[in-house]
Amino acid sequence: ADGNPISYGLIPGQPRAGQLVTVQFSGAGLSTAADETKIVTYPYCHNATSIPETVNISMNGTAARPRFSIRMRDSGVYYVCYRVAGGEWATMPVPLTVRPALPSGLTL
Repeated sequence: ADGNPISYGLIPGQPRAGQLVTVQFSGAGLSTAADETKIVTYPYCHNATSIPETVNISMNGTAARPRFSIRMRDSGVYYVCYRVAGGEWATMPVPLTVRPALPSGLTL
């Protein structure tokens, strides 16, 4: 669809539960002020409820690269959703996998 992001990236690339993760979209005609995003546990964004971490979340960044940062509480497979102002929810094609948290005290 016109104006929907073509992809998203994660920083860090393989987030763990409890870790701060930045989700950054790439596209054209996006708006950090008017567009909406959410992360859900069900692969169809239009009727899926946001996880608590992304309820009413605001985005920053630029129109070509909107982004937001959150701490994912639980590991698992999630779906990233984006809605251009006045449009329909779009489900990003690649799910977001959050790995289990590292045990505290583990040294790498």
